[in-house]
Amino acid sequence: MTKQITEQQLAEITWIIESTEADDLNADEHEEIVGLDDNDDPIIETRYNYWLCGSTVLRAKEYPEITYAIDWMANPEKGSRAESLEEAYDFKVEFNEACENVLDMGGYVAVDDDGDEIDADDAERIVRDEVAQNVEWEVAAEKRLPKRPGPVAVDEDTDEDDDMETITVERDNDADLRFKGEQVATASSHHFEGPRNIRWTELTLYRTKGGKLVCEEIGRTRWQGERTRHSAVVADTEAELVKALGYGWLAKDLYEAAGIDYAVEIE
Repeated sequence: MTKQITEQQLAEITWIIESTEADDLNADEHEEIVGLDDNDDPIIETRYNYWLCGSTVLRAKEYPEITYAIDWMANPEKGSRAESLEEAYDFKVEFNEACENVLDMGGYVAVDDDGDEIDADDAERIVRDEVAQNVEWEVAAEKRLPKRPGPVAVDEDTDEDDDMETITVERDNDADLRFKGEQVATASSHHFEGPRNIRWTELTLYRTKGGKLVCEEIGRTRWQGERTRHSAVVADTEAELVKALGYGWLAKDLYEAAGIDYAVEIE
């Protein structure tokens, strides 16, 4: 039997940021005539045009089979006429209009109030409008953007940690964990077909304001009578984290997504 989701349900989906990837930086520096001096000689200045593309995958919290892949582009706020490196690295993330965002319904069919199937383009438009207004996917993309090399002046009155969100990690049979921090990486064993479409594990790695690593593990299930399981591992170092999580394929996926070297060196 075909699984159905209404337009209203589609519009009210809670989207979870599953992954974000960024391509290499494209850097163009060129000389440009910006005027004439008192001797009518050209005044030449350097202009910077830096940009990069990337992608972000969102997963529907209520319908984990449904995903939405966003192609985005990061350009300087001043476009191709940035006058300094500071301006060149002052990126603004937006939908990449040259690419198509992909809505994967994961076996669901979107229907209108009469139960008639709606066009795939209309379903994507509903999701895009909701994501554009209510999902801060740009924040995850901005964390993947390159930083300007070299020393940068910092306002002493600015607290960088103010940008960190307060995160709560649920744990079964233990106190939940609450901390200021940021998401580092995710990994999931979910698959659209087979047993891992019924039971699967999701790992989410966070780094706290104090530098600790917190790995949230959620064991999801669609099996009637079973409940979702929640647990967490807290580690002071990457080595402690690897020791706690081990070397299963899902843990290795998480390490690779987080840039953690888990190999053991031998002579």
